[in-house]
Amino acid sequence: MAGLTLVDLTKRYGGATAVSNVSITLNDGELLSLLGPSGCGKTTTLRMIGGFITPDEGDILIDGQSIVRLPPERRPTAMVFQRYALWPHMTVYDNIAFGLQLRNKSREEIRKTVDDALVLTGLPGKEKRYPHQLSGGEAQRVALARALVLEPRILLLDEPLSNLDAQLRLRMRDEIRNIQQRVNITTVFVTHDQEEALAIADRIGVMNGGHLEQLASPDEIYTQPATLFVASFIGNMNLLPGSITDGAVQCGLLGFAIPQDARLSGSTREAIIAVRPEELVLDGHGPYHGQVTQSINLGDHKLLVVDAGEQLVRVAVAREDAVPRGTAVNFSARRYHVYEDGVLRGTAVSNDTA
Repeated sequence: MAGLTLVDLTKRYGGATAVSNVSITLNDGELLSLLGPSGCGKTTTLRMIGGFITPDEGDILIDGQSIVRLPPERRPTAMVFQRYALWPHMTVYDNIAFGLQLRNKSREEIRKTVDDALVLTGLPGKEKRYPHQLSGGEAQRVALARALVLEPRILLLDEPLSNLDAQLRLRMRDEIRNIQQRVNITTVFVTHDQEEALAIADRIGVMNGGHLEQLASPDEIYTQPATLFVASFIGNMNLLPGSITDGAVQCGLLGFAIPQDARLSGSTREAIIAVRPEELVLDGHGPYHGQVTQSINLGDHKLLVVDAGEQLVRVAVAREDAVPRGTAVNFSARRYHVYEDGVLRGTAVSNDTA
């Protein structure tokens, strides 16, 4: 049985549509990341699931039952807010126990539940501290523990790592994923950080302008972006505008064969070739040539910026490769995508290059 189903969820503010006809089915124990830039509708979607915003159209079902008319406190959901919203005058223990007390649980049951949550989130020994005595990571774990003790069917996380520094974000990202899998709780995780989404999610829903652009696994989102927006938003991508000619897309001096199974609409003679830097390979016999203008050290690899006449392209090479500025290079493309009217029309692999 599906844990969470969104059916044509829509929210408008005046004449502006914040979320438009979003439909998603999320299975039990699955972690979905809603990913997109600020204002794309991801947090509005999350808050509609939690009951903090009322949709104008559509439905929200948990285990097949509509919850769209229920207030937040009656929904089997729990939210971890971006700023955690811990009570500053309460200890860690009291913050975690607060929701259980509202449910009139016995003192013994509260004690056991809170103790278990402290162990689960790595906080034993911190129960007498106050929020101002906690690090950012500890505060984040308290907020997570406070949500989990309510035993929700659906856990909602609204950019929970955005207030942490880079190294702590990495550690807490892994901890959240580990806890989510141990508890096996269906989770919706909102973020604007693509690396975060790729690392933590079972599936990613990429949103733009209130629309769901693509819903797929992290691997498919990265290797087969369904729209030009997804291609440009996820990872590092060369986007090369060109004109459709007989069997090829001509991007300045670079020609790319149109894959045989490509489905061009024929409504335009323009297309965009999208190719990731790691799919461009230095090749002495390659069909493309240019001159290196920059070599950017990114730690685990280098990015070469190559002037290929009317196009600047980025080519990924190994960290130890020394390719000085001014070097003339030839290169080939192992894989690239053809987009027309903003939609993926075909993908070429290996020797499909013109």
